[in-house]
Parts: sequence; C-alpha cells; structure tokens
Amino acid sequence: MPPVLAAVLCVAGGDLIGLSSAPVLWPLATALAALGAALTLRFRHSNTIGVLFSGLTCIGAGMALGGQAGDQARASCVADLRAGEAAAVAGRLRSRLRGRAGDRIGGGESREATGRGPVSRWARVRLENVTLTHEGRRCRLPALSARLERPAEGVDPGAWLLVRGHWRTYGDGEAGAVRPLHAYGRLHGSVVEVAQGDGGGWLASLRASAASRLDARLSRETAPMAQALVLAERSELDPRVTRRFADAGLVHLLAISGLHVGLLAAAATFAIGFAVPHAQRYLIAAGLLLLYVVLIGAPPSALRAALLFAGYAAGRARGGPAHVGDLLGLAALVAIVLDPLVIVRPGFQLSFAGFSGLIAGGHGASAVLRHPVARSAMPTTHRRVSRYAAAAITALAASGGAFVFTAPIAAWHFERTAPVAVVSNFAGTPLVALALAGLLSALILPGPLAQLGAAAATAALHLLQKVVDFFAALPLHGSVPPPQPIRWLAAALIVWGLIALLRPRRPRRGLLRVGTGLSLLIVTPVLGSFQSRDSTLLCSLDVGQGDATAVRTRRGHWLLIDAGPGPGFRSRTGARPGTDFSSGFEWAYGDAGARRVVPFLRRHGARSVDLFVLSHPHLDHLGGTASLFGRFTVRRVLEPGYAQPNGAYLGFLEHLEEAGVQWRPARAGARLTLDEVELTVLAPGPGPESLGHGAPSVADANDVSAVVRLRIGGFRYLNTGDAPAETERALLAAWPADSLAADVLKIGHHGSRTSSALEWLTTVGPDLAVISAGPGNRYGHPHEVTLARLDSAGVRRVWRTDRGGTLCVKVEPDGTWDVVEP
Repeated sequence: MPPVLAAVLCVAGGDLIGLSSAPVLWPLATALAALGAALTLRFRHSNTIGVLFSGLTCIGAGMALGGQAGDQARASCVADLRAGEAAAVAGRLRSRLRGRAGDRIGGGESREATGRGPVSRWARVRLENVTLTHEGRRCRLPALSARLERPAEGVDPGAWLLVRGHWRTYGDGEAGAVRPLHAYGRLHGSVVEVAQGDGGGWLASLRASAASRLDARLSRETAPMAQALVLAERSELDPRVTRRFADAGLVHLLAISGLHVGLLAAAATFAIGFAVPHAQRYLIAAGLLLLYVVLIGAPPSALRAALLFAGYAAGRARGGPAHVGDLLGLAALVAIVLDPLVIVRPGFQLSFAGFSGLIAGGHGASAVLRHPVARSAMPTTHRRVSRYAAAAITALAASGGAFVFTAPIAAWHFERTAPVAVVSNFAGTPLVALALAGLLSALILPGPLAQLGAAAATAALHLLQKVVDFFAALPLHGSVPPPQPIRWLAAALIVWGLIALLRPRRPRRGLLRVGTGLSLLIVTPVLGSFQSRDSTLLCSLDVGQGDATAVRTRRGHWLLIDAGPGPGFRSRTGARPGTDFSSGFEWAYGDAGARRVVPFLRRHGARSVDLFVLSHPHLDHLGGTASLFGRFTVRRVLEPGYAQPNGAYLGFLEHLEEAGVQWRPARAGARLTLDEVELTVLAPGPGPESLGHGAPSVADANDVSAVVRLRIGGFRYLNTGDAPAETERALLAAWPADSLAADVLKIGHHGSRTSSALEWLTTVGPDLAVISAGPGNRYGHPHEVTLARLDSAGVRRVWRTDRGGTLCVKVEPDGTWDVVEP
C-alpha cells in the first residue's frame, strides 16, 4: 500500500474515533500524536517500530481533529434543530435569486415576454456568513442551503437576506454516535427582508456574469442544466430533472465532479501544448484548473480532482512517476484537515469510493487482458478490432468497479441503488464532454463562434435528456435495504478474491474467496424468509391540493392511504342521482397518481400494493387511483363505502369488482395488520345515518372520512382524511385519550379552519403535524386560524407539503423515529 494512502487511512480512522468519542477528548489525542511523533523520531532507524509509531501519530492527529470538530458541532444550534421546527437565518446571497416575474433581458423584456416560459415558484440558493436563530439561540455558520419561495423582484448576488421558514434535516439515524454531527439540512421558507450588500466580490460578479451569458444563449430547458455543469449552480434546476438523472444512474453528471475536472484538464493540457510543448504545460493547466475550481466555489469533489491533477502535473514536471494511491491519499488528507466532518458525509465517501472503483476496475481489466489465456482468445488478424474490444472491456470494467465500490455506500445512506449506471455512463459521459466543449465556447469565444458553441451544447443537452429518460424508464434502479454486516463481509471477500485472481500465482485462493462471498450473498436471503429492512418508512407525498400517504414495511410490503388528485375511473353504467362531489374541483395539479404516487412507488422498489385505504371519495383523494391501479396490483381495499356513488367513485367500485380486489368497509373498531404495522379504524362508526349495507348516506363525504391510526412499535400515526370538527368531537367522546395520542398527525382537510379544533389537537398532542396542501391553492389552505391553533396546542413542528414537499419518517423497530430524505 502506498505510504501516503496508509497514513491517510490512519488519520481517517482517528478522525472517526474523535468524532464519536466523548467531548474534550481532543487534547488527550493531541498529546498522543505528539508522543507518537517523538517516538517515531527516536526509532526512525527501525523500520517496524518506526512504522508502528508513525501510525500512532497519524491516529492521534486524526483523533485531535475529529474531537475538536465534534465538540464544535455538538455546541452548534444546528445539531438541536429537528425537521419542521421554525427558524430564521440572515446571510449573504451567493448567486442571483430570480424573481417571480423572471430576469430582465436586454431591452427590458421579461423572461415570459421572450416566449421562454415562466420561472419556477421555488429556488434553491446558498447563503454565506449565516446567522441562524432558533428558539432564542443564535449560531454562526459559514454557509447554508435554503429553498425559498421567489420574491416578486430578483435579488442580486451579495445582497443580505433575512429568511424565515422551517428546517429540513438530511441524514438518517444509521451513523450511530456521529449522527448529530452530520445532521445538516436546509431552510424552507420565504424572504422577509432584503438589504443591499457589496456584490459578493469579484468572484461572485464573475459567476453572475457567466450565468447571465449562459442564460441568454441557451433555451429555457437547457440553461439550468448548463449552469449546473459549468458553474456548479443548481438553484434553477428542476428537482424532477435531478430525480430522473438519479434513476438513470447519472446524477453525478449534474455536479462538478472528477469527470468534469478530468475532461477540462485534458482539454486545457491539449490546448496549452500548442504554445508550451513541454512538461510545464501540465503545471499551467493545473493552475488554471485550480483557479476555475475556486471560481465556482470549490466543491469538494472538484477540489479533490483538481488536487489529484496538480499532483500528477508536479510528478510530470519533475520527470518522476505519479502514484495514483499517493495522490488520492493526499487529496483525502487535505479534505479531512480542512473539514474533519467531511468523512461522515455521503458525498465525500461516494466521491473517493467511485474514483477508487474506477482505478480498480480499469487496472483489473488491464491485468486480465494481459493474461496469456485472454491474449490467445483475442483475434490476431484484426488488431484494430482487438484494440477497440480491449478499450470497451476496460471502460466497462471501470464503470462496473465504480458501481461496486459506491453501491454499498449509497444503499447504506439512501437505501437506493442504480445498477443501470454501469451501462448508462457509456452514453451519458460522451454527451457531457460534448456539452462542456460547447458551453465553454459559448462562455469564452466571441460572436458567431459563441452562438455555434451554444447551439452544439443545446443539441448535446437535449440528447442527454433523452438518454436519461430512456435509462430512467428501465427497471434497473430502486430502493434496497441497507447492507447488513454479512453483506459487507461478502462484498469484501469478493473484491479480495478478484484481486487475487489477477495474480496468476494464487488463483485457488482467489476462487475460494469469491466463492465464499457469493455463497454468503445467496444464502443470506434464504435464511430469512424475506429481505428485511431495519426500519419502516412512512411518507406523506407532495401531491398538490390532495392527500396521499405511503407506508413501506420492513419486509417491503406497501400500504397506501389515498392517491392524490386526478381524473379517476370512468363509470360505464352512468352516475347515480345525488350530489356530484367532483364538480368544481380545481384541476391545477393534473393526475398526481401518475405524476407523483406511481413514480414514488417505483423509485422505492414497490411491485404491488398490499392494502389501499380510501379515506373518502372526493377526487383530491380518489382521483389518482386510476393510474395507481393501472400500474400496480392492489390486493385489498379499505374504505367507508359512501352511499351516493357517482362519477369517478362508481367507476372505482366497478373496477374493484371486475379486478376481484378484496373490499372491506372501514368501520370504527376494525383492525388490520400488515407485517409490523397495526392499523385501527377510529371512524366512521355505525349509527342511524347508515343505510343499506351500512354505507353512510350523509350529504357530504367529508363527514364519513375514514380516520385511521397506525401503530409501529411505540410509534403512532393518525390520519383523519378530511374529517371536520364534528367528527373530531365524536372521536373525543367515543375513544379514550390514549387511543388518539399520536407522534405524527396528518392535519384534517388540508389545514382548513373547519377541522383541527384546539381540543382535538391538545388531546392528540403530536410532535409533528403534517399539512398536505397545494402551493397557491384557491382555498387558502392551510388557514391562518388552523396554524394559530397548532401554535396554541404546543405543536412546534409543522410540515407543509406546499413548502417542504414530500415528508418521510423512518421508524425503527423500537418506535424511535426521525425525518429522512424521501
């Protein structure tokens, strides 16, 4: 192992120990590092003892760095913030915040006036030199990400903003003792006050000028992607575009990563070679590359790649070899020293794992191709074909190595994997290279040449979007359980065995290790009856002005409550007389079943829905069922059975009968169990209003909304549909208070003032209240009266899907829970 890489591994191990240890440990670690350094100098002539004490020095240094950073992180008010809590931040805007009316383009025209379409309602921006205020506490942060509702007018870079909103935390509870240290997040809110600043300096002005140039020369669809590729500016990038790239295994292409830096380094070296045909051209290219990385804000992955190339350039300049292991270790060491917390962040781990996988896969393929058996299998009469085949095999192995190294980390942090990336990178990477060449031409070259570069970049980006859509549609991505220790062991054995197989002297050992690893992977699922996860996932989906809640059990089974707004089923027998509850519905959100619910289920690996609960047959809850039932097998349905079916509800019932779906009426006291999830129906109850087969025939379907409680261990979730205050009072009278208490409450009727009475909220006592409403809805949901009641009832964490988007709660077997990324 290269010595620099070995030293960095010791520093990283010490860093983790320091971060997870008790506070105020770092002074002792500093003394340990000093002692190790002194002993290293004392025994420098003894190789074995010197190496041991050198390792002790590195571990002590890492513990000192991690311990100090851990103490500072624990003292920060960010560590105490939980998702949904109110907070305020004041900070300087890093890049331009476009207003609702769009930027002004030459001649005073707005963006809409040019026919390029309106800007989105929300923007993700980065604030610097931030002061965060929460419950009277204040703390300083170097930077913070915020998702803001756009102000009426645009704000220039460098301006000081006061933002109020609610906190959204990232990172789950899998990291043990270091969990509070990397619970970073962003604020969702709106701008309260704007104060002019100094413009952010010449770097901010240069970034703003480059962004304006790209925005003016590219189409509305490609300009946000171009800014992400060249300037690491993703504030205008549609989250749905990012999600499609993730499903296609190409989300790394939207970040300034090692791929971009490598392409730019190659281009710069080639261009400078015309004027400086010596090894010094590598140093000049490295200097320009570092300047570019600083200009775009020094993203960690870009900085790592730039440092790697700088080390390579230094080696070429002095005429010596550049060892990749030492360069990788040096880049990691710089990153850890600058920010000891970076080691527990997924981006750092994925970046270095991906680069290591590329190198390991490429070197492995080269070693295999040099093997006598492989060389004899290659056609000798077509040397060009052999070279092309060898290059393709090497590229495929490198891509596969990157996937193998990063997949366990992605599964551990995000419970997601995308094997399609092994193939999709072959199509996506060349297109990004072409797009970068065109975008740089559009930025640097004058006149017609810049227009030509912009046209070429636009064509490449449009083609890239089609490639992404194609691979995202393939069923080669989805949700997976976090890898268990036995799977980590199996993966390590397989990698270790493959390395041994590359050495002809020890093929048997390699085969034994690979065979053992594969056996563990095959036998482990068989030993358990199902592939279980460690936790349950409960998500309130952002479906606009409607409701949809999805629950995934630890065994991978799915329960849905409502399906969001949409057209619903069409009845073939005609609507019965009665109130047309679907009339007057505001179709501002389209078919949320097809647009939000189905993609969410597919993204998380769902194959069927074991139980669907319909709270009541209004189209903002029922409308998405046509898309849901058309794409997934639904085994059971639980719903109140409204006695006046017409329109979409009648079509829904007809479909259940034709498909043979098991139907059960939702009546108070009914209980169902799905794996570890216990469902209890609290309302509606039998009474004089029931007609026929017990189907309620009241005038408004809201009055008979199915109120259900889910219990997962000690965790309790309560969903009231659109039940009004009268139903809440009936529940308070019919059920004991402990049966109504909940950790998470879905607020009734989208936050309408006709629901969520103060007595009801006080009795339920939720720690987190979720309001499912559409942005800018005509009903004014959530109502100010409801928000005031929540505040009076002591509910401090309120999540609004119109501002925060989809909310996901991860529930552990012991009932502890936390908000996680959807």
